[in-house]
Amino acid sequence: MEDDVLKGQALALWLQAQKHHLRGDLERAIELYTKSLGLYPTAEAYTFRGWAYSFQGRVGEAIEECKKAIAVDPTFGNPYNDIGSYLVKMGKRRNGWWGGRSRSSRRRSRSIPASRPV
Repeated sequence: MEDDVLKGQALALWLQAQKHHLRGDLERAIELYTKSLGLYPTAEAYTFRGWAYSFQGRVGEAIEECKKAIAVDPTFGNPYNDIGSYLVKMGKRRNGWWGGRSRSSRRRSRSIPASRPV
């Protein structure tokens, strides 16, 4: 029961973080993603915190967040795609990153990937 309560609170914080993120308030979004992760770590919160880091130019940290997301839930497709996008941004197109993308069975769409800054 307590796990369900923490998960619900974490989800509420994650949703608030998304609103701030989409408005461009990255510092507040990161703060809320971090609080959400403190209550109940999810692949979504790690991935979206990484996405916020990428908007700040913190691409290395964004990749690390994606790796954490994959460790929590290897079926969530976003972090695999995001790592690839970040590596392309860093000019590392041929580094051999694959990361098991074929194992992912779900994806949360944010926008068309090519249209979002990394």
